[in-house]
Amino acid sequence: RAYGSIIDLFPGRADMRRFAGERLEHVRTGAALALAIDSYRKSIEQRPDHPAGHRLLGFALIKAGHAREAFDALAVGVGQKYPAGRFAGVDRILREDLGLAAAAWIRVEPTRDNEINARLVRAGGVAEPAPSLRFVLNWETDANDVDFHIEDGKGGHAYYASPHLPSGGDLYADVTTGYGPECFTI
Repeated sequence: RAYGSIIDLFPGRADMRRFAGERLEHVRTGAALALAIDSYRKSIEQRPDHPAGHRLLGFALIKAGHAREAFDALAVGVGQKYPAGRFAGVDRILREDLGLAAAAWIRVEPTRDNEINARLVRAGGVAEPAPSLRFVLNWETDANDVDFHIEDGKGGHAYYASPHLPSGGDLYADVTTGYGPECFTI
């Protein structure tokens, strides 16, 4: 109820809608997830130039069992033009997200795999050839810079000045213009 109130208090702020939606996703009811999805949709209407809205909507739709809709939502994000100089690396992240959504869709409708893969290619997505582990960091302000640091059990350290982890994994880009996303994939 408190998270829904955030939406009621700030209906015109895409950042607060995403913030509330992320919290609502942790409430284990279908109604909370449906409200999060609705909030993400409205955040995209308000700020289509923020990739976090597209990503959050896509993955919430997958969580809700709507893989085709998730693919469509992420395809919109891949096709969106983002302000020059902002969101470094986001194109790669969204193309890979679209590949993950395609894999989820194929899992639900395996007989349509050729069609789904063709749509993936047309939309500019990247098929995921093998399992991976991804960490994506977003923040809801452009008033600061958040740095992603990853350390492994062998003493390796990946960060903006050294984006490759010797034990495996890469940091895509250092976003210094706010909001993220920054991504690290193993």
